[in-house]
Amino acid sequence: MKINNDVPLTEFGQNKNIKFHILDTDIMQSCGFRFFNNHWFFCIGITDTISMIITIEQNEEGKIDIMDDDFMQPYDFQSMINRGNSNNTVKIVQKKVYEIMENLIKNKIITGWNRGDYI
Repeated sequence: MKINNDVPLTEFGQNKNIKFHILDTDIMQSCGFRFFNNHWFFCIGITDTISMIITIEQNEEGKIDIMDDDFMQPYDFQSMINRGNSNNTVKIVQKKVYEIMENLIKNKIITGWNRGDYI
């Protein structure tokens, strides 16, 4: 599936349509978030070397990072897909990231993202 790049971007290159919401502590924790240093953090391993990290500040500003843990840099699976790279790791990352995003949308922690949109 090609990535929809026709979304407005923030100054940090992330989808401006994505909005973050802090809900009841029980809901946040049941979705995998932990509260630390006045921020809500979500971190999950996608593969052995790739992680998804979401940070939501108290003012509900947020950031989503997909990171290559071995090289401590972003893992831009969306760019790889748009360039025609369909190796197994890219497919696994896309599938898992979409599952996580859809769960967070279902629980209303994230709004404004549609399947296939650039994150």
